[in-house]
Amino acid sequence: MNEVQELERARQAADVLANPAYLAAIEQMKAEVYAQWQSEKDERQREWLWSMSQAVSRLDSVLTDTMATGQLVSEALRRKESMLARGARILRG
Repeated sequence: MNEVQELERARQAADVLANPAYLAAIEQMKAEVYAQWQSEKDERQREWLWSMSQAVSRLDSVLTDTMATGQLVSEALRRKESMLARGARILRG
């Protein structure tokens, strides 16, 4: 994936993480899964619910990591542009 694509994905991830509907849905899902997990007696069902909980957490992690990667790419581009601008000034004398 090129830098422009990374930046766009990061922007999209940030939009998702800032979306109130998404945040409410994730929190509701976490609460429901946790409540079911607490009251469930069947070990297999508890394991499945635990896996569901981990999957929801992983989704947030992937989005957060995507956003962080975009920030790193953005910083690297700024440094590259700054170095190019300094080089151009030096060449112009």
